[in-house]
Amino acid sequence: MDQRLKEVLDRFAEDAAAGLKALRGLLSEDRLAFRAAALRALQERMDTAGHEALACLLAERDLLTEALCDPAVFAKERAIEVARAAVQAQPILDSKLAHRLPELDAQRAEHVLAILEVIGEGSRVTPMLRYLARDTNPRLRSKGALLVGRANRKPEWLEQQMQETDPRVRANAVEALWGVDAPGVRSQLHLAVDDPYLRVSSNALVGLYKLGDLSCLPRLRERASHTKAPERASAAWALGETGDPRFLPVLREMNPDPADKVARNITRAIERIERAQSQRCGRLTLHLVRREVPSEGSVRLEIAIAPEEGDLVDLQPTQFILWEGPRAVEAYSLTPRVRSHALVLGFALCGGMDLGDADLEAARAAVLARLERKRPADSWAIVRHMDEAIRYIPDKIALRKMLQAAVATGFQSTGKTDVLSKLAERAGTVRGDHHIIVLAGPQGIPSGILPTGQPDPAHIVSAARQHKCAIHTIVLGRAPEGPHALEELAGQTGGMKLCAGASSDLEEIYRQICCGLLNRYELCYRPADGALPVRVEVCAAQSRGELHLS
Repeated sequence: MDQRLKEVLDRFAEDAAAGLKALRGLLSEDRLAFRAAALRALQERMDTAGHEALACLLAERDLLTEALCDPAVFAKERAIEVARAAVQAQPILDSKLAHRLPELDAQRAEHVLAILEVIGEGSRVTPMLRYLARDTNPRLRSKGALLVGRANRKPEWLEQQMQETDPRVRANAVEALWGVDAPGVRSQLHLAVDDPYLRVSSNALVGLYKLGDLSCLPRLRERASHTKAPERASAAWALGETGDPRFLPVLREMNPDPADKVARNITRAIERIERAQSQRCGRLTLHLVRREVPSEGSVRLEIAIAPEEGDLVDLQPTQFILWEGPRAVEAYSLTPRVRSHALVLGFALCGGMDLGDADLEAARAAVLARLERKRPADSWAIVRHMDEAIRYIPDKIALRKMLQAAVATGFQSTGKTDVLSKLAERAGTVRGDHHIIVLAGPQGIPSGILPTGQPDPAHIVSAARQHKCAIHTIVLGRAPEGPHALEELAGQTGGMKLCAGASSDLEEIYRQICCGLLNRYELCYRPADGALPVRVEVCAAQSRGELHLS
């Protein structure tokens, strides 16, 4: 049977349907011999589609549950691999395993709990695990607390578990509620940081990190430099759990103590952080909106963030890293800018001496692409000639018609009011967060924006400030030496300044601005050394980005 099964598994990838039929045929010939051969095959490997199908077939015919309960058949890691595959064919496999727990000895019960930790569906298995709270075995009680807590996720439950005398139960109860952002959980985590048992305390620090609580950062660093090896070992484990690259310099400077587990934990933590960094394949684009240096010496940065996909991204304060040279700033604050219920966006797509028809067409197409992602509550105004009437409207159909309509070819006007001032004034009549996005060539303010003989940027700044309107500028093409004429408008109104090397870049640039307006954060810190280069790094679960500040 072993050889015949091996032949089927070796050919499975060539024709999965035929392979599955062959497996079922072997099963029907001799159920017991097939089960024994299948378990031996799964013990050897679980890395092919044939082996996954084999695990599913055993689960489907209820020939796997007993084997998964026995660590002599499958070691823990392999048992988890097999169960992950088998649960596709037997969704209630977790329930079948949980039902067996009361009849198992401590070793087998702990083995099954490790499997349930990965495949268990909380609401289904939790009622079967409650008895573990009264078990005399502390390891089983603590494992049960972890699984029940992940399903329960209530602050009241955590508070109750923190009264347990067994520190393993307290530690697993804290871990079970990682990521639960509720005032009761946060307060319990702060109390647990001072728990005398290191695992409880470290789990609490990791829990606070996952909630974005910046108070955990100095505590983690302090523990990493502790004189006692157990504290340093626990700190290294906790730093690795965060997956945060700010801790790489800390880990590399730690006293490794090769005679104990400190060195091992440091190595594992560095590997985990580096692996987490390599998995952040998505791109976040960061733009500096403004930088202020108040008189007290702190620095305030407003940063807009555009994710590679989607429009919104929710970030925790601990996902921001502020580097001064090779060191991460430990003390800083992060405040998300309130996302208004509506954005009021004015797009100035006027021609000029250094913007050709192809450039304007590319800009029009870029704005049209963003229109498809416009939120219903947002109002837009499109200006393609300075004599156009300006209306901010939420209607996507009407806005599409405006963008698709032919535009007048003349850009000179006898009018006395510039386009940007008119956009700001009209925006002031609409409720929401006011912004203007203006396209310009490298030579200066487009002639289609300012009326003849009225080059008055100061007037534009005054109108924008009066109506709380930020002006964001896109300069297309290589600008000559020195500041661009529109930089003053952006700088004095709290807008972003972006450059597009070619018209083909405009779609991405408009995407970055529009997404960035929905994702803005204020970062405040006190610089340690103004001479060091400053870099802001943002590390989300699957993406990252950075911004270098001169």
